[in-house]
Amino acid sequence: MSVSLSPPPSISIVIPTLNAERFLEDCLQSIATQNYPKNLVEVTIVDGGSTDSTLDIARKFQARIVPNPQRGAEIGKLVGFRQSHSELFMYLDADITLPRGDWLSLMIAPLVRDPELVGTFTRFTVNRHHPALNRYLSYHELMLDPILRILCTPIKNTISSKEAGYDVCIFTSDTMVAAGLILYRRKKVSLVISPSEDYWWDIDIPVRLSKIGQRKFGYVENAGLFHLTVENMRQLIAKKRWMIKYSFLSHQGAREFSYLPRSKRSVLALIGWVVSVNFVLPIAIQSIVQVARNRDVACFYHVPVSFILTDSYIFWFLTNTKGRDFFRRLIPQ
Repeated sequence: MSVSLSPPPSISIVIPTLNAERFLEDCLQSIATQNYPKNLVEVTIVDGGSTDSTLDIARKFQARIVPNPQRGAEIGKLVGFRQSHSELFMYLDADITLPRGDWLSLMIAPLVRDPELVGTFTRFTVNRHHPALNRYLSYHELMLDPILRILCTPIKNTISSKEAGYDVCIFTSDTMVAAGLILYRRKKVSLVISPSEDYWWDIDIPVRLSKIGQRKFGYVENAGLFHLTVENMRQLIAKKRWMIKYSFLSHQGAREFSYLPRSKRSVLALIGWVVSVNFVLPIAIQSIVQVARNRDVACFYHVPVSFILTDSYIFWFLTNTKGRDFFRRLIPQ
């Protein structure tokens, strides 16, 4: 697929930060080395009050800096969106890097080719220099943990046709992937972001768009993304606990994306998973298969991650009133 774009659209890239000096330089460097016209790329750092060298790094790369007094990343993404004016919009976490110099060109080309596409997205890929736990998670296209893989739709189930360089995906209520990091046409997102909005819940936005008929997305598999999200089990458990308590249960009534199984069959699959995890042997066999397939001993993490997170999810939900209600709704009426 040719990445020669005429006329090339402008793009705003928003990065929410809070003491992100460890990762930010690599992130910004990967943007700076893109072969896309520099004058069409606007990078905005939405900072929650960093006390390290985050802002110095941002200035080094001549990024625009916008304060985020409320500090939260989801709020920061929304602040950045409202301050952006380019034709295209996306956010990156500070610990994400673009793995190739033509990444922007690859991701934008389908939008130039097909005006009906709402946005484009890609998969996460493995960086062999990352810690083993992070590599294990990166073998999944959306870096989902094992139990979320049971609950969420695979990308392949949404593909309606294959084009040169990308696949066309149709997102509906029954085929909605947990893809939050999407390069959007800004005017399309504006249709579903109200002036009173408080948070940018990334995986909810495709759901909102699909409800108004904006269902067509481009999946650029070979673009890829590196995401150094966790380095050890303690970090992973802390992030998942935060996700459940603050991102999901605390805002459950306002969230659009649903992790609820949609059929009796999917409920049985979830129950089967919980049983197999606690017998250990089935997931041990799975981990051996993954190690052999990927030629990476990092996949042995499949056993502890599956066991610890599955039982932790159950504990977190059962000890929370909203979580118990969630479990009740798992039973089809």
